Amino acid sequence: MRLFRTPQAHDNNGRVALGLAIILAAGAYLAHLAAGLPSINETFEQGEAYGFEQMLSSGGVIGYLVAVPMASW
Repeated sequence: MRLFRTPQAHDNNGRVALGLAIILAAGAYLAHLAAGLPSINETFEQGEAYGFEQMLSSGGVIGYLVAVPMASW
């Protein structure tokens, strides 16, 4: 919203982009945890359609990349 209102004031755009990326990663992490931490191996072992649907509905690859290191801690 801010970029549309004042496009000439671009000093804080990096901070806004970083904040949005953190919010996106946190949302994907929570979705992946809520789905029970499906792994990449399960995705490929269960066949073509079902495994990818499970991975996409659980935060996707971003959720996997953020959740697995934090969950194994």
